[in-house]
Amino acid sequence: MCLLYIFVEGDDDRRFFNNIKEELAKIININPKTIFIIPHVQKKDKIIDGYINKAKKSNNNYLFLSDRDTHHYPCITKKKDDLLSKYKSLEIDKIIVVEEAIESWYFSGLKNKSLFGNSKKLKYICSKKEFNDLIPTKCERVDFLNEILKFFDSKLAISNNDSYNYLDDSFHDPKGCGVFSANLYKFINNLNSLKVEINLCWGIFSCLNLNSIIMIKLLTI
Repeated sequence: MCLLYIFVEGDDDRRFFNNIKEELAKIININPKTIFIIPHVQKKDKIIDGYINKAKKSNNNYLFLSDRDTHHYPCITKKKDDLLSKYKSLEIDKIIVVEEAIESWYFSGLKNKSLFGNSKKLKYICSKKEFNDLIPTKCERVDFLNEILKFFDSKLAISNNDSYNYLDDSFHDPKGCGVFSANLYKFINNLNSLKVEINLCWGIFSCLNLNSIIMIKLLTI
């Protein structure tokens, strides 16, 4: 049985993914109970590294999410580099950087914008502070987030937020392989392409009996 571990920053992120977990499970054809949401910010680095190693074993897989926070990370590459330095077992192709914070994903998929007093002031890529400033004063933050999730539409979030669209792409492979075998599919494709090139080079140069040139060509592919 394949397990999918989704590492998120905190409780707001976990709440969000628990809400869309069944939808994600349908995309990759697995049981929602095999998807585990793990907050990583409040845990020691070694513990998270251990979870990542566990996720990499057998047929399991994982995704690692982190808010971008443009104030500290104007460049996404720098954000990913810092995560790779912090978690030694982490792989760069498993990282998804949330633009700007998880609150952006909440708002990007919200169908009922009237929940906010003045939603026109809020952009789809927003910071935690910008989001929090527009929460109605009489409403508790957790209750407000839960209310948003009642009206959440993934298709709307995909069109409004590029980073959420990237998450969706991670679960939709062109060949229907999904997140579990997308990398394997790419590897096989690359291997087949290399095999074709080698066979072609061998056929051309063997006719000329230039074995040394064949070796040079193969080394440069």
